[in-house]
Parts: sequence; C-alpha cells; structure tokens
Amino acid sequence: TLFALYESEAPTRREVYTQKARYLAYFDQSVRGLHAGAPVEFRGIQIGEVRDVRLEFGPEARQFRIPVLVEIEPERIANLGGTDPQSRREAMQGLVQRGLRAQLQSGNLLTGQLLVYLDYFPGSPILLTRLDPSVPEIPTVTFPPAFSFWNSSATASVTG
Repeated sequence: TLFALYESEAPTRREVYTQKARYLAYFDQSVRGLHAGAPVEFRGIQIGEVRDVRLEFGPEARQFRIPVLVEIEPERIANLGGTDPQSRREAMQGLVQRGLRAQLQSGNLLTGQLLVYLDYFPGSPILLTRLDPSVPEIPTVTFPPAFSFWNSSATASVTG
C-alpha cells in the first residue's frame, strides 16, 4: 500500500485525479511570472497545471523558443472522449481544429504571476512547431497588447 505525504492539510482535501495528459505550448513572448505548478484553466476552471517552462535555442532557425509543458487532467472534463490516451489525443486535435488555443494570462496583478488559459479563438491560425512528436502540441495566441504592460520589465512605485 502506498501512502502519500503532503506539505499541509489543504492538499489532502483536493480531489485526486489520476489520469494526466501532457501537451506542449510554444510561446514567443515573455513568460515572466509563469512557473511549474501554475494553473491551466479553461474559461476560469482549472483543468491542469504547468509542469515545466524552458528556454531552447533552435540552431536551424537561429532563434529562441519557449516550450511550456502542461499537464491536463482529463477527468476534470466531462465527455471529452474515451478514457484511452489515443481517443483523448484525437478529441484534443478536433478541439484545436475548431479554434482551441493556449494563451498566457495574468493570475495575479500584484505578484505578476501568469497562468495558461485555454479557450477558443476562431480564425486564429494553427501554428505548430512539430519539434517533439512524442508530445501533442496546443497552438498559442499572444495575449492582448494591454496586458503586455503588466508583464514588461518596467517597474513603478506606489506612494500613499
């Protein structure tokens, strides 16, 4: 028998989802404030979390790319498809064809923390890198220009 140990009482009260599906999303903007453990949400409902944020240099294109590995818990989504990984992958491909995209959004304006937000962006192009065929990819869209102010490296002071 395996017994899980937790840091505090709060995690023991969360519902446990055993199925995990990993996806990659490549962002071409600043990911300052995004970290492993950050939520992945669909229209405000958490359906997973960020597992890894990296920086890679692509020698063929001579540019940097930022792959973000997200882990979605399919059990949080009713009627997504079958329970086997292949049918879930096909269901997700269908959603991508209909406009499902990943976007960075602010999780907290005071701390600058980001989250990965999934939603439909009809008409947006399906831009995939296809660099890692072992992990399915979710296309990304850039966050709104007004938000880029909050994610810039500029600082401001507040006086009372």
